[in-house]
Amino acid sequence: MNDKQSHVFFMEDPAVSLTLLSESPPLIEKRMLHVTSRERISYTLYSTNPDEEGEWVNPKQIDKEQIYAFCKRIDDIFKEVINNINKVIKQEFSIQQEWEDIFLNLQGIGQKLFTELIPVQIAERVKKWQSGSYLRISTDETWIPWELIYDGLDFWGNRFILTRYPRLSDRRTIPTKNRPISSGFKKIRRIVNVVGGEIPESQAQRASKLFDNLFSSVPVEILQAQPVSILAKALSGADTLHFTCHGYLEPHHMLQIAGDKSLIHNLCLDTVESLSVEPGSLVFANACSSNVPVPTLWGLNNFGWEFYKIGADVFIGTIGTVPTQYAVLFAENFYRELSSENPKSTVGEAIVKAKAITKVVKAKETTKKDYNGLFSLLYCVYGNPNF
Repeated sequence: MNDKQSHVFFMEDPAVSLTLLSESPPLIEKRMLHVTSRERISYTLYSTNPDEEGEWVNPKQIDKEQIYAFCKRIDDIFKEVINNINKVIKQEFSIQQEWEDIFLNLQGIGQKLFTELIPVQIAERVKKWQSGSYLRISTDETWIPWELIYDGLDFWGNRFILTRYPRLSDRRTIPTKNRPISSGFKKIRRIVNVVGGEIPESQAQRASKLFDNLFSSVPVEILQAQPVSILAKALSGADTLHFTCHGYLEPHHMLQIAGDKSLIHNLCLDTVESLSVEPGSLVFANACSSNVPVPTLWGLNNFGWEFYKIGADVFIGTIGTVPTQYAVLFAENFYRELSSENPKSTVGEAIVKAKAITKVVKAKETTKKDYNGLFSLLYCVYGNPNF
């Protein structure tokens, strides 16, 4: 542990993590932003360009209530968007006008987060960074929506191959056993595709066919509205686990994988530690909603930490609930890019490409594609972007 890191506690060395990114193309810039949240937020920047490295403390004292208020406003915007989708479909108002209003408000909040949270020294560097470069956030908190920070050029989730690097926030949460670690290159050998209960039939069918014709010769086991005990048995030998299901925060953190909302049958946050996933596996928790939006801007991200502790190399989740049809569409785009052989894509690149497919907005395009471009902002990646 070097002097720069001696004042923080983390599970793995952020400088080592930056070195691991050397597997990516050498011309792509790579950076690690190590963040520690106390009364003020301190930042350590690691970079493949040593001249821009440094340590800074945000001079502003953290007002978590203010940040929560920003997050609540973002939740409310997406809640209203979900409620307005049917009105747009009925052509009660213009899709183009809706988009301009939504993005103007989101940009305003994202810009405020940028100025409140990011020290001026880092802000000056960020605006010069190459779009499409790697940015990993090593952080001890879950309440900052990094993907929605807007730096005047774009949202960070769009500008960069942005991933979150799991780190302990409290010494009392240290795992009781060592985290399983994979060795060498990880090849997808078996997929478990979970389709949760109470998903509309048409979308459930699409979700069950998510991997058709994508990964040749890779067996896929489909679990549709099955309880957690069945999921636990199915995980043996599986290195990709995908969920299409409703996510809940109250009264418990839960992914509804079963046919009902029973606490007994579904995957609760505390249950993850009892599962056995292959070391180095990919987990994609596509938390969605059918018609009732659930504010989840920071809550469901805890699943990322729990799956990381038991050996997942990368976890993809959402910082808000996404309507089912858009969640399935985004997953289709993502896996199509990930399975591409020409050229091969990493998880980080596939996420960026999937967002780009639906990023451009045109008034005459279908409502489904338009709104997927909005909801794609809510996807985040924990762990290794080079999977």
